[in-house]
Amino acid sequence: NALLKGRIIIFLVCAFLMLVSHGTYYGFFSIHLENLGYGNSFIGMTWALASSAEILVMIKSNRIFKRFSLENVLKCSFIVAAARWFVLFVAKSPLAILSSQISHAITYGTFHMASILYIDSLAPDRAKTLAQAVNNAVTYGLGLMTGFFISGALYERVGSNFLFMVSGFIALSGGILFWCFPMVDRQSNKPAPRSV
Repeated sequence: NALLKGRIIIFLVCAFLMLVSHGTYYGFFSIHLENLGYGNSFIGMTWALASSAEILVMIKSNRIFKRFSLENVLKCSFIVAAARWFVLFVAKSPLAILSSQISHAITYGTFHMASILYIDSLAPDRAKTLAQAVNNAVTYGLGLMTGFFISGALYERVGSNFLFMVSGFIALSGGILFWCFPMVDRQSNKPAPRSV
């Protein structure tokens, strides 16, 4: 019952959508690049770049969270994720593809860390551990699994590039919901998280 607060439930839905949108990336990004004619060396380089960007932003995470509120970091992550998937929908040049991989620092790195801290701030003390377990199960468990299923079901019908368009709209829908739900809290006289 401690986790059945409106804000926690809505955030879990938003985070679920964010990870659903990543299903195409983790399941079909390499296949998509092969379809565009890129070889294994370039594909490996794109994954290495994404991982490096993610590590760097995690190293600098303290500065990020001191300067920006968790809510604004999460909003930015949703926006960048949607933009990233839309770029991959149309991108064919190496520069555009590599640039999109740098944004993994935000779509995964900052989102993952901010999600942990945000859930911790919302959950009562007696349920913080349970809240983190539920968050991981809903997002990296159910969310990614759903994303893989949707992408696999659509791949033969629409092709890999259109999968990223679908992912873009899924991430965008999660961002819109997250952007709107503090207004619901204000209308019900509940304080929304502080923003900078």
